[in-house]
Amino acid sequence: MLADPESSVKGYAAEKLGEVGEEAIAVQSLSREAQNFEKALALEKPEKPDEKSELAKWEEQERVLNSLYAGLAKTKSALAVAPLEKALRHSNPWVVRLAAENCHGFAGNRAIMKALVDGLAKYYAAVVTKGNSAAWTAISMAMPLVSGCNDIPTQKDGGDAGRWNSDWQKWWRANEKKLK
Repeated sequence: MLADPESSVKGYAAEKLGEVGEEAIAVQSLSREAQNFEKALALEKPEKPDEKSELAKWEEQERVLNSLYAGLAKTKSALAVAPLEKALRHSNPWVVRLAAENCHGFAGNRAIMKALVDGLAKYYAAVVTKGNSAAWTAISMAMPLVSGCNDIPTQKDGGDAGRWNSDWQKWWRANEKKLK
């Protein structure tokens, strides 16, 4: 069903495979399919009125990739950490956003948390684009869930981003060895 050309079938299959499939096979299949969609998802989201068909295709690819990452997360397998970490470090901020939205099931995982901390610093220093802002927001929301830390005050607005980044960098240096 992962090979089905219909995106809704592919997305449903991805999530079900992660939920009930054999761990190693599920992670391998979902990772391979996710790589195809990571390559296909355009860096910039089409927004011009004459790009409606391109936008529809982009959104369909985004939905499927989200389902593939959700499937990886549903495996709750240590094998899923590597592909999710790789996605968190991807050059496309939209890919990073989707991976961050789906990594919260790996609470306490050192590799995932390090990728999130690194991503936060990367997007803090990046030129502001819609994709970069989306990645920053998703990473910011994932960090308390993955770290288990609720002691860092929530970011209030864009002007508070420097403090937020600095606080998480300090938290990482103090806690990285405690994570598994």
